[in-house]
Amino acid sequence: MKNTLQFILLVVGILVFWSCNSKKMEKKEPTKEIMDEINPENYWVKNIGSRLKIINDGDFSATISVDSLVNIPNLYAIGPIEGLKGEITIYNSEVSIATIENDTSAFSSNTSNINAIFTVYGSCSNWKKITIEKSLSGIDEIEAYIKEEIPTNGLNMEKPFPFRIEGNVNSLDYHIIYKKDNVPHNKIEHQKAKQKFKLENEPIKIVGFWADAKGENVYTHPGHRTHFHFLQEKTNQSGHIDDIELESGAILYLPLVE
Repeated sequence: MKNTLQFILLVVGILVFWSCNSKKMEKKEPTKEIMDEINPENYWVKNIGSRLKIINDGDFSATISVDSLVNIPNLYAIGPIEGLKGEITIYNSEVSIATIENDTSAFSSNTSNINAIFTVYGSCSNWKKITIEKSLSGIDEIEAYIKEEIPTNGLNMEKPFPFRIEGNVNSLDYHIIYKKDNVPHNKIEHQKAKQKFKLENEPIKIVGFWADAKGENVYTHPGHRTHFHFLQEKTNQSGHIDDIELESGAILYLPLVE
């Protein structure tokens, strides 16, 4: 009887040990190719794929899995989901996957089987805080404000960098890209695929990227050096910002040049 009990306890112990180690093995680390590209500077930015493949070619195929990125420290990332079925937003390794279910927005932090058509991603460990002492209206004003701060803070305008903003918005118009049909894609169909929503009087976090000349129109819109999404931490709500009324007192975070 004693030997039988000892045997049962041994088997249970082995199973528990195997289960714990199996779960550890399931954790997906960044791929070697991604890690080899990462440099030891305070900040860096990488991109893969291009928005042009969506607009010009109607190609919604994946170029990278989100799971291959999520364990990068201090991660920031944005991009559209494979199949044009939603938006990816990652703010300091906090993930929000935005999609459409039953004709309304749905948000999740689950990255399993989530792949991006294109993405811009990066990391920053030390930031300089800048108080925006005026309200900013629209993405053009925010981009212009960041452009003014670049030389003041020792950044190179021709080098991509991540940035973030934390503050309150009077209003925010955003979309989640979600194509519902198989109609051949073009600029008109792309606009139709944008499912539009609105926030009012909410605190938000903005994750954005400044593009160099090579990145413009690849992961930004034509004529723009910035592309940014937002995250509402309380609800995990997120999406691509179309228009914004940012209240005075918001904090802009730029990479600290060491």
